[in-house]
Amino acid sequence: MEQPRGIIVKHSADRMKAYVSLSNDFGQITVGMVLTELLNKGIVHGIDNEAIRSVVGESNFNSFVEVASGTEPKPGVDGKVEMLISADGDEGGGGSDKLIFVESGDTLARHVPPVPGTEGMDVFGNAVAPPETNDVTFIAGDGVVKMSSSSNPDILVSTCDGVLRCHPSGKIDVRPYKDIHGDIDKGAGRVSFTGDMKITGNIRSGVTVVVTGSLMVGGGIDGASVRCGGDLTVGAQVRGAGGVTVVECGGSVEAVGIENAKFLVGGDVRVTGNIINSEVNARGRVKAGVIAGGKVSGVGGVTADRIGYDTNNEQTVIDVGGIHRLAGERAVLTDSMVAQRLLLEGCVSELFSFVRDNMGADGKIPGDKLPSLEWYEKNLTESVARCREFEKSLDELDELMKKMSGCNVSAKEVYPNVIIKLGFADRQVKDVMKNVLLKPSGVV
Repeated sequence: MEQPRGIIVKHSADRMKAYVSLSNDFGQITVGMVLTELLNKGIVHGIDNEAIRSVVGESNFNSFVEVASGTEPKPGVDGKVEMLISADGDEGGGGSDKLIFVESGDTLARHVPPVPGTEGMDVFGNAVAPPETNDVTFIAGDGVVKMSSSSNPDILVSTCDGVLRCHPSGKIDVRPYKDIHGDIDKGAGRVSFTGDMKITGNIRSGVTVVVTGSLMVGGGIDGASVRCGGDLTVGAQVRGAGGVTVVECGGSVEAVGIENAKFLVGGDVRVTGNIINSEVNARGRVKAGVIAGGKVSGVGGVTADRIGYDTNNEQTVIDVGGIHRLAGERAVLTDSMVAQRLLLEGCVSELFSFVRDNMGADGKIPGDKLPSLEWYEKNLTESVARCREFEKSLDELDELMKKMSGCNVSAKEVYPNVIIKLGFADRQVKDVMKNVLLKPSGVV
């Protein structure tokens, strides 16, 4: 069938719209002719007959008019974790607004799976897929078990009394919690606990506190030794005047002030006051009002209003060259992983050869050879586990190095006798510097 002349059809790049343009140079054009031309061009869905009658009836020539529209796909709903316990349920232990206390048997959270979207259709009758939905990671950590039933296929339930923790990785756990009222002095000696702990008073000189989780100290720390696996919050000064104060923290630190103390921190250090004559080594960023004396190392950078003393010549060292040390760590890890993968390949080859040489015609390994088979399998399993450990460590290191893109030394004032270590280049300040922003070499 000859196509009608004077009818031009075009469509949008996404194939969701179709348009026609009529020419008055070719005689009478009817609605039927336009519909026929649309069908000839493959336009079969979302045709607007009213729009076609309008453009023909009004003799709207030489301009494109929309006459068909596809059906847009309907987006789905992403998966989520729905918390089933009140975030302000703070009846159990010390009134801290950062803690959510739960009891054994409490339902904590449920996984709401993603709901897929609905397909749409373009003007050619082709299905248009909806945007993909995302799901969340839902992991039962320590003190938590996953329960399943027909009505609730993914529910997390607490198996002990403690503090609810939700991690960025998607893991939810419940850690045991201990609340100590008042000060801990030398008579207590060593205080240790598996879980989170809150001390409402001070940690005095001569005391050792070891906590596997987070530690909250309402008062200060004076001449004590403190180790915690999670975050540390200190409501007053951390001082070494009454003895050597040493703090090891796996997470981040928040404190009012630090003076004459040593800190080894796995995350950020945020001090509302000053860091004076202290040694602070953090894998995150260090932020304080004044940093004077001692040495402060921040893999993620250092920020302060003032760095250095304005009245004496005591030296202050700021080190933000950690990216180069991390690069060295990564190179060592990479070499170790390559060597482990070679060992893994050897384990696979040895197991294959053993099975090939000892398997009987019935496809079984003789009983007297089973101990050897178990030995080969054990070596292979251990080698795979070590490879995965190396891969995990590399991933964590890469993630940390990504965060270092903002690594710098930022200060309103930097006084003389401050040494700033930037990796391959160190800078000694001889005159007062204002509004300082320095980046280590290799950081953009």
